Amino acid sequence: MEQRFPLKTVMFLGRTVPVLGQNEFGPCALLSVVNALLLQNALELSPDLGSVSLADVVALVGDQILERNSKAAGGDGEAALNTRRAVEEAIALLPTLAGGLDVNVRFAGDSLFEFTGCLGIFDLFDLALVHGWRADPSDPADGGAAHAALGAKSYNEVIARVVEGRAGNDDAEAAAMDDFLSRSATQLTYFGLVELHGRLKERQLAALYRNFHFSTIFKYEGHIYVLVTDVGYQHEASIVWEKLDGVDGDTEFVDGEFRVARPKSTLAPSTRQTDGADADADYLVALQLQQESDESAARALVAPDATSEEKRSQEDADYRAALALQFDDAEDDGALAERPARGEPAPRAAGRRAPAAAARACARARRRRAGPRSGKSSSSCAVS
Repeated sequence: MEQRFPLKTVMFLGRTVPVLGQNEFGPCALLSVVNALLLQNALELSPDLGSVSLADVVALVGDQILERNSKAAGGDGEAALNTRRAVEEAIALLPTLAGGLDVNVRFAGDSLFEFTGCLGIFDLFDLALVHGWRADPSDPADGGAAHAALGAKSYNEVIARVVEGRAGNDDAEAAAMDDFLSRSATQLTYFGLVELHGRLKERQLAALYRNFHFSTIFKYEGHIYVLVTDVGYQHEASIVWEKLDGVDGDTEFVDGEFRVARPKSTLAPSTRQTDGADADADYLVALQLQQESDESAARALVAPDATSEEKRSQEDADYRAALALQFDDAEDDGALAERPARGEPAPRAAGRRAPAAAARACARARRRRAGPRSGKSSSSCAVS
């Protein structure tokens, strides 16, 4: 079946903009680029379309790459030749991004990744790719040992050292790395968050990589916001951005004008659709999955032993079960249940089997699953 992405119309700096929604673990790297282009007004889509296919997304990105780089690719100089090569490689790789994009974070800076051809797409759009997985050189927890041990290493290099250290080698550096990875299972630290604030300019759009996921982010009035693309919020018009001001996911939603959101699910009980005990039971299951995910992330080890692997397998099974709850019956009616306010039971529309709480639990669990996979980027996109 052709993969399609729903369009949600949001307010952004005084104008209405359609943005693409994300379900499950789709090509979020592509969506982060397309949504940035839509917010910049560099790309237009009619909200009347309702949804766009993956083929449409790939074609749109390909056309934009050619259009934006046609001048730089012209001529016979070395710079023009390099641009043409980058464009050709990016166009050729676009269809493969449907399966996701591997990224290998480098710990020496918030914009450093191991470069691959796929990540060149961000450069071609002058869209900064950043992360916040940084060790504090003045961290009182370890006296800066993790920062010194990580140095300019990549995630893959660090994992190799940690595995060696756990094999019995008396390696203080490996132990410091292991401790840091365990303490930063959400792949975002407060030191990294401070660095992101310093890097991003006011009204700059960028792409944030965190836990297998690419998100479109925007700095506005001194705050960093993450565009909410989870389809579970598709029908919550007031939920557009999530404020990035914490490392544990317990943050605040805002609307298109960056005011604290008031989801429809916060209306009085008499105005909400409910489905009785069944909805409450589903909500409690989702809440339990969320709590288990939080506890697991707090004590997760990146290279687990056999016992930890068994626990992780069980967590994955639980996660898939919650995901199945979220998206059950979505194909039949083309929409999902409305998302609840934080901490309240989810309303359920007639005929739905998935409460919004399950969707929220899945989204938060996804953010907490540690460990990136392979990338680089640079530049900035400011919006006036």
